[in-house]
Amino acid sequence: MSAELILNLINEVLDSNLKLEEKVIQEQDGEGGKSFNAEEFYKTALAMFRPPTELAGKLDTEERTFFQKYIANNIVGKTLPDKIEQLNVLMDSETDVEAEDTPLNYILSSLGALKILQETIDDFNESTAGFTFEAFLSGLLGGKQVTDKVGGTLPIEDCMFFVDPKTGEGGQPVSLKLLTGTGDSTLVKGSIKNLLGFFQRPDIAAIANEKGIEYIVAVKFSDKGLGIYSFNIKPADFFYWIDEKSFDFSKLRALPDEEQLNEQEDGEDTKDVKEMVARFKKGISELLPMMGLPKDFEPDLSQLKGGDLTKFKSTVIPFPGVPKGASKKAKQEKLNYFKAIIDKALSEEGKQAYEKFLSYPKHSAKYKKATEIPQELVQRYNDGDLEVVVPLFKRVRSRYTELKDAIEKVSSLEDISVVPLMRYAGKFVKRQYKRTDVVEYLNFLGSSKDAKEIIKWSKTLSEMQTEPQFKIALRRVITEGDDYGTITFDKSKIFEVIEAYSDVLKLQVAPVYRSFAFLNQSINGYFIENRPGSAAEASQYAKELQEDVAKLPKIKEYADPTGEKARSLNIQKRKARQSESKEYDEQLELLTKEVFGK
Repeated sequence: MSAELILNLINEVLDSNLKLEEKVIQEQDGEGGKSFNAEEFYKTALAMFRPPTELAGKLDTEERTFFQKYIANNIVGKTLPDKIEQLNVLMDSETDVEAEDTPLNYILSSLGALKILQETIDDFNESTAGFTFEAFLSGLLGGKQVTDKVGGTLPIEDCMFFVDPKTGEGGQPVSLKLLTGTGDSTLVKGSIKNLLGFFQRPDIAAIANEKGIEYIVAVKFSDKGLGIYSFNIKPADFFYWIDEKSFDFSKLRALPDEEQLNEQEDGEDTKDVKEMVARFKKGISELLPMMGLPKDFEPDLSQLKGGDLTKFKSTVIPFPGVPKGASKKAKQEKLNYFKAIIDKALSEEGKQAYEKFLSYPKHSAKYKKATEIPQELVQRYNDGDLEVVVPLFKRVRSRYTELKDAIEKVSSLEDISVVPLMRYAGKFVKRQYKRTDVVEYLNFLGSSKDAKEIIKWSKTLSEMQTEPQFKIALRRVITEGDDYGTITFDKSKIFEVIEAYSDVLKLQVAPVYRSFAFLNQSINGYFIENRPGSAAEASQYAKELQEDVAKLPKIKEYADPTGEKARSLNIQKRKARQSESKEYDEQLELLTKEVFGK
């Protein structure tokens, strides 16, 4: 490690305004070094990774250079799904992983990106989080935020991804949405006027059906999974996403002959979700005993295959019907049915299934309140009190109700999430239009590659517009759009990953950053808090820093975490670093003397 790099890292820590806890960990590990603590590592080694400002979303800024150098360049992949996949490679790491073949730059950059994401979503309000998320993705994907007005109003696109790094031109227009949950009322909204105005710009019209405008929708689920979905609006299939009810087709002039119409084919492949459906089946099967049901389970996908998403929760997990009838025999059958369900739910298998269910949702307290069976009722039931049978059965059945609620609120990171089934249903969804002839004609006009024709098409729609906003149900986006993947913004999960890589981090990374942090604290104490004793502390921490850096292993070649390609440092640069490292002791000693006059 070169002296220059060390000094740069010191400056970055000094600039971070890091506030350390006063308590210094005294415990020692088995090798006599300081103990490793994931939370402390999060606060020190990852301190420089903070939610970006709008400067990260602009080219050629200091913050953008930092973001590019320390995050974007180290998370392999050219597209957003690729980047998400790489982050998940790290997040899927299990305890005590073998980290010898995992590059430190990949570990630290990925952890840094996840920390930025976690703080952006957890610490900011929805508006600020959305703007910060735009800057984050712009930096990650070589893009830029669009903040300048067009025609006196802000344009429909929030960012341009994959722009030319030299000119800042070109790229994919993107509108970002950050939403919570998947309820009936959750909608993706946008201005129809601005959308049509977007297609009337000559530069956009020329590539309208090549690039369109991509909508990236980030959905916050209750388990702190962030699902990323995408759909693209192009003139050729405009009405696939935009409701025809937003336009008055009576204002359209005479239609052309039918043979002029050129039917457009979708041609987009839907991701294979069979594996995820199987995962859902397995996850639900493990929970069925808590409802008094056997584990044998086959999800009913008949409604989904019909493209009907309104009944998926009530049909995918069927609860057996209660025996009907007024006869004594029927009443006894009903009682026996209730008791069979209760016995299964109260069995050891049923108890284990219930505890597993409570481990899934982050708002499990709500579910526990509605579904927990009072011990008093259990005792009365065991004593043969038939009056508690019905109340007990209702409690068990409430687990069925809350499970249906939970499967929609958790992300696809969890194996009980219904999101994969919604994706499955999307294969069978067919759009139905009330005025098929008009829609086909407008799609025909919008399929042109001529910029002038696209502008004409857009102006035609503008004349017929009756609604100010388009509204697309989030469930449709999840079902029919592209699934880019799901990542977590759960701090506890990030701590688990840090612990998984503790062997390599505590030996190579944590001591250096820890020394940096305490050196910074002492320097601030000397200069800002006017504590003369801090100078001696700083001197000691500077020596510890020197010792920690001296213990760093030689940089070696690492394999890419995906195994797709070899990633190694340039040999010449590595040799240069080795020669520069000989100067480190003198440089650090000189720095100490300059600061403390010793």
